[in-house]
Amino acid sequence: MKAEAIELVTEIQMTPRHRSAIVSLLHQSFPDYPDHQIFYPQPPHFRLLAWREDSLVGHLAAILRSVMTGGKSMTILGIADLCTDPAYTGQRIASRLLNRIEELALRQGIPFLMAMAANPEFYLHHKFLPIEVRCTWLAFMNGRSLGLFQRTPPSGLVVKPVGDMAWPPGDIDLLGPLF
Repeated sequence: MKAEAIELVTEIQMTPRHRSAIVSLLHQSFPDYPDHQIFYPQPPHFRLLAWREDSLVGHLAAILRSVMTGGKSMTILGIADLCTDPAYTGQRIASRLLNRIEELALRQGIPFLMAMAANPEFYLHHKFLPIEVRCTWLAFMNGRSLGLFQRTPPSGLVVKPVGDMAWPPGDIDLLGPLF
């Protein structure tokens, strides 16, 4: 079986081929994803795309951002829209994408990865830690800002230390939208 090539592409470098492949994969993986969109609610900073020949078989959107927690500001990499083509499920494509994002974070000195997942088992298997805290974020619906929400996020919040630092206790201000 031929391994896939993983491409890092920034949002500004996206081509029509990238966009078309991403729309298709996101809608296969997330049937309720907004039509003809490749992000929700804001574009990510970059994506890791797993290609097998000319087919997009895996996707991970990454958001570089600052958050406030425990009275401290820190830079994290947020993970969004991690998915694999259903025809390639079980071939560790999503695991390789997570490994690559972790390598990038380690090289750049970013201490944590963060994701939100309705079913966090995959992330927990990859040594992410669940955290249940009150968060503040800018809420969006149907392309409109609704204001600041302050509550426990609707999906499970997980973090993974990339180095030796422990996640600080306390509420989190995401300083923007959910992932």
